[in-house]
Amino acid sequence: MRYQYINITRSDAIISIELNRPEKHNALNIEMVKELHYALDFVALDREISVVVLRGNGSSFCAGADISWFQSTLQLNSDARKEQFLLLGSLFQKLEAVPQPTIALIHGNTIGGGLGLIAACDFVLAASDTKMAFREVKLGIIPATIAPILIRKIGSNYTNQLMISGRSFSAHEGKILGLIAQVEDKEHLNKALHNLLNQMQSNSPSAMQQTKKLVKTLETVTPEQELSVCIDELAKAINSPDGKEGFSAFQEKRVTSWNNRQSVE
Repeated sequence: MRYQYINITRSDAIISIELNRPEKHNALNIEMVKELHYALDFVALDREISVVVLRGNGSSFCAGADISWFQSTLQLNSDARKEQFLLLGSLFQKLEAVPQPTIALIHGNTIGGGLGLIAACDFVLAASDTKMAFREVKLGIIPATIAPILIRKIGSNYTNQLMISGRSFSAHEGKILGLIAQVEDKEHLNKALHNLLNQMQSNSPSAMQQTKKLVKTLETVTPEQELSVCIDELAKAINSPDGKEGFSAFQEKRVTSWNNRQSVE
């Protein structure tokens, strides 16, 4: 598929999805949302992809939903309007559900829906110049499609305060809240990404996916079910091809098959 509003690049097992509306600070319109859905469907089905990187072209990561798009929905009937908003809300859920580890690399304006995108990712590396906010209440609307994923990420108390106030907050505050994993000066951000990717190169791709799945599962089960779920998943992992390969490599004092790849430059 040819994309108009996103760029897709691939280097070995790492795929990069770049938001590409720099003149609009990568604001999400309905076409970009549809393209992201298609790209994530592809990623989820490709067993050769081990890590997904999400980034933005230009001076901002993502300035949220395009106001012109939201205004245009006023011309639609209620069902058609809700269908478009459903596409936006389900995008965050789909990104969160991608089986591979996901890394968001952010800078500049990261507003509204942009915060929904990064909350859906496993790792967020932020430039120190990143400016974040939920601006919806200043426009007389509400951050409805991103509220569920932000609550899961940082809890209802902080989500409530930030969304109601609409105030700006920094990458450093985002790190304190648990939204961001690492903050670096902009010129060092790519180096931080490369370091993280190189750390992951020594990990079993399937074990990373199984771990991500386990953590998500444990969020939904009762305390009585936790131990049973963990034991079942551990038994599957030990008996998996990567589990057997990991034990063999340890006993034979050699690197694993997945660790033979070159490091990320």
